[in-house]
Amino acid sequence: MTLPLVPLSGRVLIRPLANPAETESGLVLVEDRKPETMGQVLAIGSDGDPRVASLRSCLLACRRAVCDYEPRMADQIDTLLEATAETPEPDCRVGDVVLFSWQTGQEIQLGDERYLIMPEADLLAVVEQE
Repeated sequence: MTLPLVPLSGRVLIRPLANPAETESGLVLVEDRKPETMGQVLAIGSDGDPRVASLRSCLLACRRAVCDYEPRMADQIDTLLEATAETPEPDCRVGDVVLFSWQTGQEIQLGDERYLIMPEADLLAVVEQE
């Protein structure tokens, strides 16, 4: 299935999954009182955190400004640049079922389907499948 949405900058695209209509003990839940907090990951943005990219550009500017005057500081900036060079692997994968807070995400409606786009950092857990 190809989607016309591609999440950017460490965000994930999620298809919300319906919550059960009743509790394990048999209590029926009112529709308004059971917000969706579980969904399936459909896509993961690969651009990384935009704050890291901004930090790297600032570090590069500082490196150019101080390299002739303060060699020790230039070495420290190089260490920071190396530390921010790699984009960390996402904590979830496409197809994973995840838990998230009911207050997070931007709701998107495409045709009959409803999706959520949210920062990966807002995911609470990956549900282990048997």
